Amino acid sequence: MSTLRVNRIEPRTGDTVEIVGFGGGGKVLQYKYMTQSTEIVSTSSDWIDTGFDLDFTPTSNTSALKITASLKVEGYMDNSIRSSKTNLRLMRDATNIYQIERGYYRNMSNSTNNRGLLGWIDMNWIDMPNSTSTINYKVQFQNGNTNSTVFESSSPALFEITEIEL
Repeated sequence: MSTLRVNRIEPRTGDTVEIVGFGGGGKVLQYKYMTQSTEIVSTSSDWIDTGFDLDFTPTSNTSALKITASLKVEGYMDNSIRSSKTNLRLMRDATNIYQIERGYYRNMSNSTNNRGLLGWIDMNWIDMPNSTSTINYKVQFQNGNTNSTVFESSSPALFEITEIEL
């Protein structure tokens, strides 16, 4: 650690000396999370709620919100379509603020249910809503083809929001 000792600091111009880089920033102001272990099955191409739904009230309009969702996804495939695709989106109130598309190929050998693990899908987003009003965040999914998507219930999924001071 270094120490700076001075007898006097004078501004180059004007009458104000600004010292930056001390204090503030990086502190966690608030944390909220939920887990979800309900299995959701859909064959629809509509956007479907995953059950991840959090109301969050930022403490400062200058803070950043780190939003993370982690979901275990499985898909059903028939004999003619050997792949499954899932689209996910993060909503701030009624606005889509982040969307990802995941395509998978899986050679299914189990003819009884043709269900296969597509894997964990992680969504990570930094939002700067510039607000101290309550905001609703939720995650939705959509099938990318005619096969159904399953959010598997055997491993709880996680949805979390962390408010960080800037």
